[in-house]
Amino acid sequence: MGLILLGVLLALEPADAADCSQWGQISSEDSVELFLNETETFSIFDDAACGDSEGCTWWLDEDMSLWSLDTQTGSVVIYLAPSSLVDCNPVSFDLNVSCVDGPTSDAVTLTLMCSDAELQDLADAEVTTASGGGCGSPSMAFLFLPLIGVGVRRR
Repeated sequence: MGLILLGVLLALEPADAADCSQWGQISSEDSVELFLNETETFSIFDDAACGDSEGCTWWLDEDMSLWSLDTQTGSVVIYLAPSSLVDCNPVSFDLNVSCVDGPTSDAVTLTLMCSDAELQDLADAEVTTASGGGCGSPSMAFLFLPLIGVGVRRR
């Protein structure tokens, strides 16, 4: 009798119980490095048996000029990096997600930076600016050297 009862209990248990331990968490590294003009797709661990992913909201914790999201709800979001950074200084900020089903809230740190070519372009522009030119530059002094002796009289 005990064996029959055990068999019935095992038959009633679902064969593929969903593992919801990671549901709603971002399925990527804890930090992601991105370059200007890049896009990156982020998603959560999603299983319909664990919750409704349409109740998940995405947001970034930084100035709007540094980012754009293709959508702000659902299980997938695409981050669109801007085309420029002030002086190519890297910027880090968090992409957050929070879902209404379950205790699910997660974040990934994004670091936005310039490529080597963009850094070189910035360095080249600074060298050009530093060499300057114009009326007040040191190179203009050579033009006035011959005029120094014009006003001197010989005795």
